Amino acid sequence: MQMRNSLLLCVLLLMGFWPYQAPAQSISEQLSTLDELRLKDFAEFRRTLAELADTLKPEALNPTEQQYLNLLKAYDLTARGDFSTALDMLEQTELRPDSHLSLRMTGLKVNIYALSFRYTDAFINIEQLLNALPALNNANEYYQLVGQIIVLFNNIERYDLSKQLVQRGLNLTDSSSLVCRLNSFGL
Repeated sequence: MQMRNSLLLCVLLLMGFWPYQAPAQSISEQLSTLDELRLKDFAEFRRTLAELADTLKPEALNPTEQQYLNLLKAYDLTARGDFSTALDMLEQTELRPDSHLSLRMTGLKVNIYALSFRYTDAFINIEQLLNALPALNNANEYYQLVGQIIVLFNNIERYDLSKQLVQRGLNLTDSSSLVCRLNSFGL
């Protein structure tokens, strides 16, 4: 009897009659997936970010997840041109000095300042990013930080410095996607 039930269960599973649910992603995994989506399909990123932000309860997030969610929200606000709200969100988020997310938040602030022609504010924040770059050997982390620096250097016509940063990034990766992204900065 037990053998028959096991066989029936196997048949149901193979035929697709058994309801199967994939394991749910953790909050950290959802945020990471959303972050990658931001680079590929911004409209879908915005939609998914809004849904996720509506369903998450702040008390359910640990400090790193809250910081990551705020970073993604600030990216969205920046893309919408709402620089002051994005800066407020970045400033109000508790930063951990050793965190890669903190560096990315600083990078986004540099980007906002550069786009707002607030170069003094941008340079006040850029030192932290420049100091972190030599220690970065992960191509994705390097790309996430270097973009804001290159935008600033291009805006002040320091193309020589931009090209050096692009070249270092190209030396770190063999990913065609990152190569394309980095080359687009070096125009």
